Amino acid sequence: MRLFLPSTPARGRDGRGYARRWDEGAACAAFTLIELLVVIAVIGLLLAVLLPALGKARQNGRLISCVSNVRQQGVATLSYAMDHRELLPPKLLYLTRYNEDGTLESEPWLINRVLAAYTGSPFGQPRPGEAWPNPTGVWRCPDVPLQLDSADRWTHNGVLHHAPNGWLMSTVFQNEAQGTLRIVADAIGGWRDRHAGPQWRRADQVRTRQDRVVVLMDNVSMFVESHGHADAREEYQFACQVTREDNECGENKKGSHDALGVRPAVFLDGHANALPSGEAYWRDRQNIYSPAWSGAGMVFWAREVEHLLWFVDPTEASAD
Repeated sequence: MRLFLPSTPARGRDGRGYARRWDEGAACAAFTLIELLVVIAVIGLLLAVLLPALGKARQNGRLISCVSNVRQQGVATLSYAMDHRELLPPKLLYLTRYNEDGTLESEPWLINRVLAAYTGSPFGQPRPGEAWPNPTGVWRCPDVPLQLDSADRWTHNGVLHHAPNGWLMSTVFQNEAQGTLRIVADAIGGWRDRHAGPQWRRADQVRTRQDRVVVLMDNVSMFVESHGHADAREEYQFACQVTREDNECGENKKGSHDALGVRPAVFLDGHANALPSGEAYWRDRQNIYSPAWSGAGMVFWAREVEHLLWFVDPTEASAD
């Protein structure tokens, strides 16, 4: 096979094909100062464009993880109800009992701690200098580092990353030493006689709209003037408690996923998704709702009735 070779020597070589030395006049390629500054400016511009996108991707990743966590919390809630003849877990349990060493223990248990113990993954001991154990596993929002629990998820009765529907769960006072049990269930006005009373809230009470009624939702903390510090919510009952905007339910509210404008939530049928956290969604339309067995009407937001006020029938509404 015949090879075709160039008749002239390669650039940068002498007539015999040997490379010239740099000191023989060969030009040396290099960046000028202006070119270097242009490259740095282009890299800075690319970083300015890409970093917000990367930050948004990380936020979305944590949101997906949080939705998965509340879905598992919903499964634990439904499992608890199945094992306890439809009784839903208490939102707050004041438990008094004897320890194994014979000492009497009395302390509050929030719903997350109750369900964690029920599922066989109880929280550990409180960290040094703190009163309450920190949530672990699916009971933590991935957006809240452990060191921020006391600032963002601290309540007067424990650490709570996902607050329950206050109308759907009961407060239970159980004294094993005295053998007493007292239940408090919240309701409103004309619906109180039918749905409240000394009874433990049951899953089968919500016969309709189970796919719309919230069980647990990502928590918010807010600065309470009377306390002089921030507290996380222990329950949700009204629309203004959920929204991130300032309103009559408290100012300076802070949620984990406020940058994305959502609250991960799990519903009574077990499915989970991220609900909008803005005023436009939660305070959309007001109606007057009157229970059929009572003439007294009350004004609620439609979203409150849809997601929180499970005992109010949407058909009981008349335009405000």
